[in-house]
Amino acid sequence: MYCDVCGREIVGKPYMVIIEGAKVTTCAECAKLGSGYWSPKDKFTQKKVAPNLLKDTNLTVRDKHPR
Repeated sequence: MYCDVCGREIVGKPYMVIIEGAKVTTCAECAKLGSGYWSPKDKFTQKKVAPNLLKDTNLTVRDKHPR
């Protein structure tokens, strides 16, 4: 992994800091330039839907549109 600020290879723990409003991954040296820290969140989180809602919706559609 490389530092987004200086381009050097990051050895050890990467720092995720906010520099001028941008969230960047930096080395320990460039992390001093940041004003705050951020943590990455999961991009793909699947929403859980109650099973009874799916069953009720399916029956309602079939009742209104018979084949």
